[in-house]
Amino acid sequence: MTKECVSYPMSALRGLVTEGSSLLLMRLMALRKKVPENMIFIILDQCLHINQTTFSELDVKRIEVCGEVMEVFGVQRMVCSVKANSSTWQCHFLDDGHLVSRTQVGSPVTMKLLQQPAKTDKGPEKVPLVWEEDMQLHSQYLERKDKLKAEHASYLREQPEIRALLSEFMQDLLIMKPDNIYQFAREYFLSFSSSRSSDSNLKTCST
Repeated sequence: MTKECVSYPMSALRGLVTEGSSLLLMRLMALRKKVPENMIFIILDQCLHINQTTFSELDVKRIEVCGEVMEVFGVQRMVCSVKANSSTWQCHFLDDGHLVSRTQVGSPVTMKLLQQPAKTDKGPEKVPLVWEEDMQLHSQYLERKDKLKAEHASYLREQPEIRALLSEFMQDLLIMKPDNIYQFAREYFLSFSSSRSSDSNLKTCST
């Protein structure tokens, strides 16, 4: 058993595509029915060497799947290698992006779709969002909460008259003991409202 470790700078891996991402990329091309020109990406070959892979469009082909002949879109992918010969793969896709066949040029083996996938008109299923259980959203909530608390505390430190106002309110609240605290607070602080002060000034001027 041998073990080998290889590392590359991020600048050398710009444009890297893995095997899984290359398949998704070809599915996207099949959905758009177009392979852009000069599709060259960076890959890591079997020996973990940096190399190139290219994509090109194939002629439209008709393939029989479960007794039904369907027109498919083809994408050819060529994978270069340092120690071995370049390998070429030909993949064909349905209109919805499903892979129908995959063949390596020069190999007698061809992978084919045995059963046509069921088509449905239903859209993507909506998953209810519970932000308390979502790690990212919950983290954003806690950060926003701490930020607001810090801003409120800073504002109170800069406005000492607000602390005096709240102290008087609490004192009147303990003395009056109103049945409806919310209504009492509304009427208490309404007298300090800027809009009410301006209305009072207007009435005074009019009289």
